[in-house]
Amino acid sequence: MQRRCSCGRAIIRRRGARGRPPALCATCRTNHQRELDRRRRAREQVPLCCEACGARFARRAYRGGAPKRFCSEACRVWTYRHPGEPRPISRVCTHCQAPIVGRMVTAKYCTTACLRAVTLERLAAKAIYPRPAKCEWCGEGFEQRRGGHVYCSKPCARRSYYARHPDPGKWAGRTRRPDLPPDWSHRRRRVLERHPICRVCGDALSTEVDHIEPGSDHRYKNLQGICSSCHNEKTQLEAAASRRARRT
Repeated sequence: MQRRCSCGRAIIRRRGARGRPPALCATCRTNHQRELDRRRRAREQVPLCCEACGARFARRAYRGGAPKRFCSEACRVWTYRHPGEPRPISRVCTHCQAPIVGRMVTAKYCTTACLRAVTLERLAAKAIYPRPAKCEWCGEGFEQRRGGHVYCSKPCARRSYYARHPDPGKWAGRTRRPDLPPDWSHRRRRVLERHPICRVCGDALSTEVDHIEPGSDHRYKNLQGICSSCHNEKTQLEAAASRRARRT
């Protein structure tokens, strides 16, 4: 005999189901579950009073189903460490002067927003950049945006590097270095200051010093500023011309 629900609908049992048949049909079971959820939400919306600090909080339950007794973990720890003593709630936020409720005992701010605002204020007070500074190469003033910037631009930084390292390994193994004058570093810096732009292409910055006429004439009138690519190309052409001359 087929069972029927109190609403008159037939109770259909799923195929393969075991145990006692359900007492309600599928529609009534859904409505019953919705009513239980509505009552549970209504109970949770009733504010409760924390046993430690007396703050009002929404009613919630632990996994085991027991209702919460404290508004926060800090209040629970306070009750464990100070049984029978109410948690003091006279503390105020150091930023907005609002009472601190439901936070750790050692908390100084009422919310995370106050903590973030105080942190930003401290960082702004400690900030020293941007600040005016003087370029160590050309002596012109510029705006220093962070520590370690001592040059106003990349060309000044590059020229200072080549002035401090006049031969960064490029003359290793070559026989021309002993022919350079003792004050080659000074001459090289003077030439780069006189010709900041490449004298061959007129586009790139001068990073190297070239001899206009090949040989050992190191006078200023025979020196010019040139970029690396033009210098390499000019050197290759001069080497090819020298090889052709030796063949003839």
